[in-house]
Amino acid sequence: MRWLKRTRKPGRATARRRPPAGPWRRRLWTAGAVLVGLAALAGSGAWLAASGVVHRAAAEAAEGVESAQHTAGLELRRLTVTGREHTSARALRRALGLRTGMPVLAIDLEAAHRRVEALPWVRHARLERRLPDRLRVVLDEHRPIALWQGDGGFALVSARGERFRPPHPEAFDHLPVVGGAGAAARAMALRRLLRRAPALAERVRAAVRVDRRRWDLQLRAPGERLVTVRLPAVHPGPAWRRLAGIQDRQNLLGRDIRVIDMRLEDRLIVRLTPEAARRRQRRDGEA
Repeated sequence: MRWLKRTRKPGRATARRRPPAGPWRRRLWTAGAVLVGLAALAGSGAWLAASGVVHRAAAEAAEGVESAQHTAGLELRRLTVTGREHTSARALRRALGLRTGMPVLAIDLEAAHRRVEALPWVRHARLERRLPDRLRVVLDEHRPIALWQGDGGFALVSARGERFRPPHPEAFDHLPVVGGAGAAARAMALRRLLRRAPALAERVRAAVRVDRRRWDLQLRAPGERLVTVRLPAVHPGPAWRRLAGIQDRQNLLGRDIRVIDMRLEDRLIVRLTPEAARRRQRRDGEA
């Protein structure tokens, strides 16, 4: 502590000495000195590589920087996640590859970001380092609106018309099933259409896109029957509301019908079930 006892000589300004550097500063200076020394010896790179000096010096520098981060309190202590609904906590932790107490500055955000966005439920992700000890993860997950069937399997359809395959998509069988070319891209438009007649929309089990132009709907009827409703390619909304009105007044789905064709604006064409058609033929033959 002699530097504290030095007295000023008459007529001369005294140069103030800095106090000793803290442990973390000494480690950073040591790491920097090692790196500078390596740069000076770069001309004899072959000898350095053969003798292992480069490897040992780099390891010592990395250890010095990591130790300095621990000393300065730059250790991961908190992880905050927002937007997580379907992504499992285990899958997210595995994708992030973090451990409590690791240096915050040592986290490879770019690599972790790629792994998180590769998770099936994640559409977009944002990772933010919040010094001194926190990492913030913001997830934008897919919002499923339909279950897509094709290519021998199932996938989910998001509100943006994107198909994605989480584990066990068949667990979402409460959603309407869509299929056919272009069905996923038009799933949100179909959802808005069906909402114009909510009571009838609850009966929709599946929807098939036909020739990328129009929809064939499968509606639940009494007795576990399915009735096909053929909507027009142009102005399907009025046809759908018209069918809802007929259903309210006449309980059309309660009859022995298997197809309801709404493609003509001024009429409705129905096709009977095979059993009902045979009964009608017998009655006509007896008449």
